[in-house]
Amino acid sequence: MEVSKHHARIFAIYRKKQFDMPPNVSLTDTGSTHGTFVYRPDSPNPAPMSRSRVHQIPEELFFRLSPEKHASRPFDLQHLDVIRFGVQSNIFEVHMHGNAWASCSACQLSPDGANEISLAPQARTNAQDAPTKALKGPHQARKTQSEKRKAHHETKQHLRELKKVYLKPVAPGPASVDERPLYRDRASARRGLHPDAPHPVPRVGPSELRTEPLVSAEPAPLDASNVGYQLLAKMADGAEHIPQQAPIAPRVGAQRAGLGSGALVEPSERRSYQEHAKASTQQRYDAL
Repeated sequence: MEVSKHHARIFAIYRKKQFDMPPNVSLTDTGSTHGTFVYRPDSPNPAPMSRSRVHQIPEELFFRLSPEKHASRPFDLQHLDVIRFGVQSNIFEVHMHGNAWASCSACQLSPDGANEISLAPQARTNAQDAPTKALKGPHQARKTQSEKRKAHHETKQHLRELKKVYLKPVAPGPASVDERPLYRDRASARRGLHPDAPHPVPRVGPSELRTEPLVSAEPAPLDASNVGYQLLAKMADGAEHIPQQAPIAPRVGAQRAGLGSGALVEPSERRSYQEHAKASTQQRYDAL
């Protein structure tokens, strides 16, 4: 766009106790891209220009307030100065008067009132903008329903025509599995098109491929080169102090027994739920 979002600013300063004098109006460019330009007539008593004459002012007669994207200092405007924002179409003529009796001929109301700008709200003259009146009688209601059906039919017809123009017909799929296209060997077709192309070299040869399943090695005792063995030796003040015994056997709790309880049993001695219930029943019977 030729006009920036915050292009320029116009402000006025009124003189105290001088209401018949026009205010001091200033213009500043707020750092626009395409600039703010001002043209000031050379004659001491200029006359208002028509709209066509304003747009015919040569480009070299305008001066720019500030460079591109740089704010300008306030520029005091005078009566009949011409302001341009960006391109030639955004051009305005300044009119400043102390009161309504001191206005120029361009700002005065013509005797016939042709140049008057009415501030009253304009009445609607278009019949389509008027509010729709309530329908009365069954005949008008039936007519409205028929119009709705006709509009719905026309909409569906328009959609069918659009589908015919823009959507291609879809070919029906194969009726059975036998009629489906066979597998296409793309690698064979590529070799037929490029017979001189080198064959791809596999990264791993057939002899290097592993065919037997992976089997874990048998557990072996740790030697002095093992890092874990060395850490344990440091904690036990030497390798000779490391206890050579079997690992701690897990014990399973029975009857909600906690750690250190005598009710803990070996995993192999753990009974099923049915056996445990049978033994508990027998104990309760013996206690009677």
